[in-house]
Formats: sequence, C-alpha cells, structure tokens
Amino acid sequence: ATVISLGVSTDSNVPAKEEGYYLSVVAGRVTIAGHDARGVYNAAQTLKQLIRLDPYGVYVKTATIRDWPSLKMRGVHWFGGPNGLAFHRLMLDRIVSRYKLNTMLYEVEFGKWASHPEIWHSTRGMTREDMQASVDHARSRFVEPIPLVNSLGHADWMFVNGQHRDLATDPNAPRQYNPENPAVYTLLFDVMQEAADIFQPRYFHIGHDEVMMTGTFPKAGSSKTATELILEDVVRINNWVKARGMRTMMWGDEFLHYPQEASDAGNAPDLATSALRRAGLPKDIVITDWHYNGSTTSFPSVPLWKREGWDFIGVPWYNWTNIQNLTSVVKQYEGMGMIQSTWAGWSMSPEIVNTSAYEQFCAYVVAAEMFWSGANPKVADLGYDINDAFRYAWNGTFANTKTCNGFQIDPGGGNAVMWDWIPGGPHPPAAFPSGELARDGVYFRLGNPVWLAGGLDPAGTRARSVAIPVDSKPLSSISVLWGTTFAGESGSRVARFTVGYADGRTVEVPILYGTQIFAFNDVRFGLQAPAVWKGKDTVGQGVTLRAWTWTNPRPNVPVTSVSVTSEVSEAAPVLVAMTGIYPLNPPLTLADAARALSLAGGIAEAGPDDIARLDLSPVSPGRIDAVDAVVTVRKALGIDP
Repeated sequence: ATVISLGVSTDSNVPAKEEGYYLSVVAGRVTIAGHDARGVYNAAQTLKQLIRLDPYGVYVKTATIRDWPSLKMRGVHWFGGPNGLAFHRLMLDRIVSRYKLNTMLYEVEFGKWASHPEIWHSTRGMTREDMQASVDHARSRFVEPIPLVNSLGHADWMFVNGQHRDLATDPNAPRQYNPENPAVYTLLFDVMQEAADIFQPRYFHIGHDEVMMTGTFPKAGSSKTATELILEDVVRINNWVKARGMRTMMWGDEFLHYPQEASDAGNAPDLATSALRRAGLPKDIVITDWHYNGSTTSFPSVPLWKREGWDFIGVPWYNWTNIQNLTSVVKQYEGMGMIQSTWAGWSMSPEIVNTSAYEQFCAYVVAAEMFWSGANPKVADLGYDINDAFRYAWNGTFANTKTCNGFQIDPGGGNAVMWDWIPGGPHPPAAFPSGELARDGVYFRLGNPVWLAGGLDPAGTRARSVAIPVDSKPLSSISVLWGTTFAGESGSRVARFTVGYADGRTVEVPILYGTQIFAFNDVRFGLQAPAVWKGKDTVGQGVTLRAWTWTNPRPNVPVTSVSVTSEVSEAAPVLVAMTGIYPLNPPLTLADAARALSLAGGIAEAGPDDIARLDLSPVSPGRIDAVDAVVTVRKALGIDP
C-alpha cells in the first residue's frame, strides 16, 4: 500500500502562502502538507492529476511540488435552473475544485422565493432548497459561494408572470425598474435578504450592467438624469449590503467610456459622464470588470480602477486569448482575482455540456490555469490538450492507452477523396493522413471516404444514405471518424445514425451539428467529438478529423447493420472510417484508481478510529485535525461524495 502523510504543516517545505501546499510522491510514500485546509485540498487535487493508467495498471507519477496561487480569487460565474443543482455538483466536483478554482458567482434572481412566490420562473430558477444544497456543496469543496441578484440593468425578473408592472419604467415593455418608486426596494431587498440568508456571503453582487441598453430608462417624465438615478440606486443598495456585514460587487461597464477607458464594455456615453459617475461611486465597492475582446492585450480599465482606488476583479469569457491577456493585466495591476463568465442560457443542467455551449465549459480549464499562474505560462505553452483534459475530468475517466478489442468496419466503398473539395468551399487539406489513426485505444483504418448528399450538391449527385453490413457481433460501441463539408447551424440535424440488431429491432440517433459532428474546418471543441487528427489546409487554417462514439444500449445482442442517412443540409456528412468495439468492462474512474492504489495506507477504508494507522505531518491546532485531513483527501480524490 502507498502511505500518505498529510496535514497542515509549518514545515519549511510548505509555502507560507494562502492555499499553498507541498506534495511529494516517491516510491511507497505520498506526502501532502498544506499551509491551510484549502492547501491540503489543493495538494490532494494535484495528487489526483498525477494518477495514471497504462496497460499494466494504475500508478502515481513521482513528483515534488511546492505551489501556491498567483491570484486570491479564482472563480466561475453561472446560473441555476430546475436541473441546476445536478450541474453545479458535477461541475464543482469534476472541474472547478479539481483545477483549484475557489469561487462560485451564482445568479439567483429567478429563484423560488418565499417572500415573492409570484415571480417564480419555473424554467430559469432554483428552489431555495436546491440553492442551499448548491451553496453547501460548494463550501464542502472549498469554493466560496457569492450570490448575484440583478438590480438596475437586467431587472426583468421582477416582472415574471406579468407581475409588478407598476414598478417598471415602461409597464408595456417591463425591463427596467423605476428607482424613483420606493416599492422597488421592498421587492429587491426582500429577495436579496433571502439570498443572503442562504449564502451567508462575504460579498453580494448586485449586477447593474447595461442599464441604458435594456428597456426604457429613465422613466418618461422623470426630472432626473440617468447618471443621477444610477448613482442613487447604487448608493442605496450598497448601504443595504454594508449594513448586513457584506461587501458589494458590481459590473463596471456603466462607469467606463469606450474606447478610451475600455477595450469593450464601456457603456457610459462619453468621458465626462463616465468621470461623473465614477466620482459618485463608493470606493468600498468591488468592480467586476468584464471584457470579452480576444484580440487585444490592452485593457485600459484595469489601470484606471487601480489608479482611482477601487478593488477590482477581471471577468473574461470563453476565448482563450481573452482569458490569458486579461488575467495577465489584472495580475500586473494587483487585482483581487478573476472570475470566468458563463453565458450559456438561464438554465444549467449536466446535458448542456454536450451542446454547442461546451466550449464555454472547456474554457474553465484554461481559466483555472491562467488564474492560478497569473497567465505564466501562456496557453500555448501549457503542454497538454485542454479539450482532452476537460473531457477526461468531466467523464471521470482516464486516457485509454491500451488497444481496444474490436474490428474495423468498411464503410462500403468510398466515393470521394478528402482533397476533392467542393469548388468555392473550404480550402482542402494541404496533406492528409493515410493508413491508420488511433484515439483512446480505438484504431481507424483510412480509405476513400463516403461523401453523402448535401444541400449544395446538384440533385442526384451523391447518395443520401449508406448501409454498412456488420458480421452479427455483440458490440459495446461503434466509433465513427467523420466530418461535414460545410459548417451547419449549431444543434441542427445533419444526419441519422441507425443500428440494426439480430432480433430485428433498430436504434436511431439524430446527429446534431456542433455536438456529434463538425465541419472539417470547424476548429471548435466538442465533448462528444474529440479530435483524432489535426492538420492545416492550403492557406494555413486548421483542419480536424473527429471521432464520435455511439454506446450500445444492448451490448449483448448482435449488431447486424449500421446506416448513416444525410438530412441533405449544407453540412453534408462525410464518413472517413468506422470501428466496432467488443464489450468491455466499464472505464476505470478516478475513484476506482484511488481505491486500487490503497491510498493513505487504507484511506479508502479508514474511519476516525483508524487514524493512528496514518503517518501524519504536524497538524496546527485549531486549523485542521487528522480526521478533517482524511475527509478532505477522500473528497478530493472522489472516494467520498
């Protein structure tokens, strides 16, 4: 058994930094020591990343690591929804805590509030019980939960189900509340109080972005300017937040003018107005400074906030260069941290990761890397495939380095070569692989592909469907190497994949663009369609071959046929290769691997009475005890829920 030594330590090996840790992996012994409890947890997460699987079994890579974060606050921003709790739990466990993000900024205004059940939005909001469960789960993973209730700006939640139109600046198109109506604050503070009761937060985010872009503002006939009303509203809400022992966060775009003061997201109409607004903005508010421009290294708002005396946090979106460059500037000007934004709809669920929104969640890995290191190294120098890292972590599995037991399926005679592209279409690949390609132990034999009918082909030029016989074998899965000639609309139906069984039954799967299949020149990432081969076209742009794997719901019944039918859209499907896999044992998970290693000399089985069996590092009284350390490591490794 591998012996784990763990605990909070003041040993000189342990960095004297918040969240810092020391991790040593040598033959037969793993030493985990943290500067604080979160440091212990971070070290356990790194240990999990060192667990490997090869054809001979499970092992842990040897390493000696002293590490700590460059930025204190490293978070994600997201929404809820009726299935949001399941999404939050999975994402917190598999991505957020695994990659050492420590903050959850959660927009909650559409929730089911006890004080105002009349504005419950059943497809956007969580129940109070689910909110509480999400908050508790985050804290158990050393992730600080922060509520966001939109105030002025995106206030349409107040008017759900046709309610409270009298509070709107325009009752016929209710988007903004009228801050001159005192009843607004009764409603707003009722909801904010419920959120504060659930979250018990140090910070409370009040939104307050895009005020002049969403609805009528100010109310017709008002004697006050937009700037006067914005400042009065901010001050009133900030005073309410401070009186309850919290600190206000808010978006900063209405206090910046583009382009002089912001690379984007500068919504003050001119420099005089932005200066006037900042002059009335309390300095105790934390500015969350959002900018999504991926083509700039200059973010003038960051030194502005620093120079004029506000604490600030950078907020990028999913563009990797945007994440990297904004992080670098925020680190340079000593910002509080970074929060990765998510704009993938109001309702989160585990299934959303399988949609075209996938690239936003994959960006969490990039964000975690940049936020921890202060964007040093750069994304291009990370040395691993971000898409693969997310996919394996999200699925809770490892890269399979052992060849699968299966057979290669002949698509039935190709009718095209890959460089024989449609005139006027995407540029052809400069070179194309031949022979065999492999991914996760699955081998594909390349021949001439089968190009099915597309909407841009003259009628009758190509077959709409191809039927592929299979030698009546039980299969666990079928992997298809394919793509489309042109890009389609995300979520649009490109083809049908149909499997026939020996007992006469069939299974049909709709093939959606941006989920199971992409154009060869679409370089986005896809959870269900990972890249098998990457190259360049004749003008130097990326070309990708992807594999989608169909998992057989009836692995004990022989499969006799496979067919692919085009929906004749512009995105014509092209089958390059196909491989069938014989029934396998379920893939090894991280928790399985932890148990297989007998980590901590019995940590998978140890209870409080067994702690003496562990060789513990010095534990600082009152900070974390031996039992806490064991529980922390068990959770981080995925052994315990």
